[in-house]
Amino acid sequence: MLASRQRNFTLTAQRQARHWTQDRLCEQFELTALELGLRIGISPRQVRRWESGEITTPRADHRLVLEALFGLPLEHLGFSLPNPAHQGASSRARAESSSAYVDKPIGLDSRSELDSPGGLAGLDQPWTQDGAVAAIVEVSRKAPVDRRDFTALTGSALTAPVLSWMCNPEPFTAAFDGGRIGTSIIKAVEQRIEAISRIDDEAGGGAVLDAISTDLQMVARLVKNASYTETVGRQLYAAMAGLAERAGWVFFDSNRHAAAQSYWLAGLRAAHITGDRARGGYVLGWMSYQAACVGDPKDAISFIQAAETGSKGAITPAVSAVLAALSARSYAQIRDKQAYSAAVNRAFTLLDRSQQGEEPSWAYWITEATLNDLAGNCFLAAGDFYQAVRHLDRGLGLLDESFVRDQAEHLTSLAVAYLRQREVEQACTTGVQALNLLVDQVNSPRIISSLRGFQRELAPYRAQPCVRDFTEQARQVLVR
Repeated sequence: MLASRQRNFTLTAQRQARHWTQDRLCEQFELTALELGLRIGISPRQVRRWESGEITTPRADHRLVLEALFGLPLEHLGFSLPNPAHQGASSRARAESSSAYVDKPIGLDSRSELDSPGGLAGLDQPWTQDGAVAAIVEVSRKAPVDRRDFTALTGSALTAPVLSWMCNPEPFTAAFDGGRIGTSIIKAVEQRIEAISRIDDEAGGGAVLDAISTDLQMVARLVKNASYTETVGRQLYAAMAGLAERAGWVFFDSNRHAAAQSYWLAGLRAAHITGDRARGGYVLGWMSYQAACVGDPKDAISFIQAAETGSKGAITPAVSAVLAALSARSYAQIRDKQAYSAAVNRAFTLLDRSQQGEEPSWAYWITEATLNDLAGNCFLAAGDFYQAVRHLDRGLGLLDESFVRDQAEHLTSLAVAYLRQREVEQACTTGVQALNLLVDQVNSPRIISSLRGFQRELAPYRAQPCVRDFTEQARQVLVR
């Protein structure tokens, strides 16, 4: 008797999340293959065989195109990994087309850059003072230089350190030798974090990659070798947690997901040492956002729930508001309308409350413009394009002009929302505005990936003059 076949619901869900029919997936597959330098295609029958579970491991060149098209490794598309004896062909195909491996679907970013989950930088360090410093040093040394393909942690492998952060931190004591430092050093580090954050706001994460890694190594050396009071020590660990959180965002904005994940986990350790529940919850919020962006809403929701539970009583209304907005996108991805609608409403209610009290300095970016952008992307993921356009357009109008990178991101999402409403000319006009910001001002590989996805979605309208104009202007910008 034949074993019962297990359907590939994951692949079907990924296709439907992009509002693709099986025929449309075939079109996108062929376009992506051409960008990779491969002249291959598939039929709707092939897609049905994948989704029905008749074929559990695609052939090597199909695997290459599928991973590029969806921006996810094979196992995250519901397929089985190939037998090691047959991986040589896949490796050769990947090597032959690696120079063209640049496309990613809208809303999804490349999972790349470190090694395997078992060797993720800093993951195995203990949750102690020495472990926090060692994790920071290990990540800071490895993340900027290691660019090998990587599958990010998911499920229990990633939630284990999250649960460790939620435990009560051990008492902090000053236990290092060396020269004594005081609050002036702490202020200098805090000013550095603020400066890097502002540069990132204006120029994008790619502009500060090397600088922030160097800064973290410097702070880790201070923590390890200097002498200081317990109060100063707590402030130093807090500064290290802040830098690690910013580093995570900077590498995330640069499509360096493994490095971002490593930095955020290191930041959780530093926040754990000082008992800073608000900072830890904030870090978990970004880990949730990353999981949602790479198509893993289950982990994204788990992180938000851990953030809200672990930060209860310590987190401020503004930070609570952004956590609620981030959770909305994850619920939208699983089509839980009641949950994402409630989360969006809760986010705006909490933001109103934030005007009544003091917020942490690092929450400066959490504004009505921010929440409208997050809400717009939530509705975009849910397929409610009218609400997506409404929120994204409003957020763009409210956004401070100094947040140039965010303007480019808002415009890109708005272009996609217009296109999915079949307002092609308006979509192209908005997309060109985003391109113009990326030409001279913004270095954000993440936004470039999103614009590539937008360009792929324009394919059915390629004959229209506005689409030809966008494609011509995008030719130079999107090759970066």
